Amino acid sequence: MKNIKFIILFVAALITLSDEAVAKSPVWKVSKADTHLFIGGTIHLLADKDYPLPEAFDLAFDQADEIVFETDISKLNDLATQMAMVPIILSQNGESLESRLDPKTRGELTAFMEARGLPMSMFKPMTPAGFNLTLLTLELQKMGISSESGVETFFNQKAISTGKTISWLETLEAQLAALEKMNEVDANVMVKSTLQDIKNLPEKWPELLKLWRDGDMRGLEALAIDQILASSPELYDALLIQRNKNWVPSIEKMLASQATELILVGALHLGGEHSLLKMLSTRGAKVEQLD
Repeated sequence: MKNIKFIILFVAALITLSDEAVAKSPVWKVSKADTHLFIGGTIHLLADKDYPLPEAFDLAFDQADEIVFETDISKLNDLATQMAMVPIILSQNGESLESRLDPKTRGELTAFMEARGLPMSMFKPMTPAGFNLTLLTLELQKMGISSESGVETFFNQKAISTGKTISWLETLEAQLAALEKMNEVDANVMVKSTLQDIKNLPEKWPELLKLWRDGDMRGLEALAIDQILASSPELYDALLIQRNKNWVPSIEKMLASQATELILVGALHLGGEHSLLKMLSTRGAKVEQLD
């Protein structure tokens, strides 16, 4: 289970957007009355070569009294968290991954495994979510990409070293409950989507990074959010819409205080029709994308 931290952060990593047309940065200033805070859209898994980050992150960090993450990332490697991940990643009723697939999908999976030199036995006990998250994580690691270089890890260490207050928007239990929704998606859809993602990853990952760095939220929406929505509206609702709704009251409380926060959330929570930024805007906040 050593990849659990990568798995949790990867899902969160494919999740922040607005509908600004001009490319700027993936950081926004959110104001109400005479107070403000910052929201940064992040990529949770990066490579060392992806640094330095866009300058707007440093500007927001320097002004912030408190750094707010999606969840308590200090507990991601705890034994309790790893144990809670087990039923999400591994089948609990003895049902194999292959038994959930139709003959065509099973054949595609077998051919992929043979081409990659991967043993089917490695994935046999996994749930569809476990297969998706583990395989994508392994592929990203081959590319030198991990959560150890991700935006959250970077700013968590920086916040600790500078003595800034650290908090989070949701408990680990809430985040894991959202991940569990991945197992409600049809296994054939999940496996086929995963195999396609792996095929496209070398080309799409650099594109995703560029769109993110440029603050091109419409581009990110087309590349990632639309794909999630098309393949599984239920998953889109669970991973994005509902979590955004749950976070809004906490963010509004932050806006009502005199302290300045930098909130860091995965980069697809801020885009599309149900983005966190739109929700705050419709409730009276002023949202400005930083250069």
